[in-house]
Amino acid sequence: MAVKSKDKGNIITFQHYRVYERQLNFFTNKYDIVDLNRDVACERLLKYLSSHYDLKNCTIFFSSDAGPGFEPDTMLNLGTGAKKTEFVLDRYHALRKIKMTLGHFNDLTPKALNAFRHYDKDKLTVILDTYESQLIDDNQLNQLIRLRNYLDRNWEYITFPRDRSYKAVGNFGSIESSHRAFTYRLKKQGRSWSKDGLKGMLALIEARVNNCLGSVLRTSLRKLKELYIEPDESIQLPSVSAQKYLKKSFAPSVGVMHGRISVDAPTSSAIGRLMKIFR
Repeated sequence: MAVKSKDKGNIITFQHYRVYERQLNFFTNKYDIVDLNRDVACERLLKYLSSHYDLKNCTIFFSSDAGPGFEPDTMLNLGTGAKKTEFVLDRYHALRKIKMTLGHFNDLTPKALNAFRHYDKDKLTVILDTYESQLIDDNQLNQLIRLRNYLDRNWEYITFPRDRSYKAVGNFGSIESSHRAFTYRLKKQGRSWSKDGLKGMLALIEARVNNCLGSVLRTSLRKLKELYIEPDESIQLPSVSAQKYLKKSFAPSVGVMHGRISVDAPTSSAIGRLMKIFR
């Protein structure tokens, strides 16, 4: 994930991994790991897996959008020592790539999505060929080529676990939803961060979502220091009396305003013209 940096025009990226046990329609033992350094995040992930699970008797499923640093081979290497490892492509990102490439209002888009969901690569290829024959823009062609390459690289990973004989494993859901605890706090209202500030906030959010904020504040986050501002003794602050602000003050009354409209005013005067309107 990426957030805005205090250095204008730059971004800061950080790595986010989530571990959990999934059984049909619910998951348990969720644990999040975030860090600015990918190697550190991976080391923490491996340490957590080895200390909480008997890996030689476990099958580990990995899921991501297959972006840089999260390719299938890279993710599967994190399961070293496990009985078996499987990679499942995150469908949210794959379907979004198809929609963005073909267009939300293109008649071919729902057909392409349906072919993808049913693992029908031949049908999807025909649809993409049809779309390519309609293109008149080089930019659209380049996007289509990238989509084809993306699907070719990851096609073997699009099936759900239940379609691979893992009947007890339900759908993973969207990976994007697991980022919300972080993105809502870090990205809303155009927020930007320094590296030190982002590192501290990530540690706090991670501890909160892992339900261990209290213990972390007493241990690893004790190094966070309170900002202390030395008072400037040369500045003399005026003494203020609370009685002065609590005392009620009253504005003098101007009384009742008196006026008169004469019935015999000249017709050429303002009052005369007013009387003429009401007649």
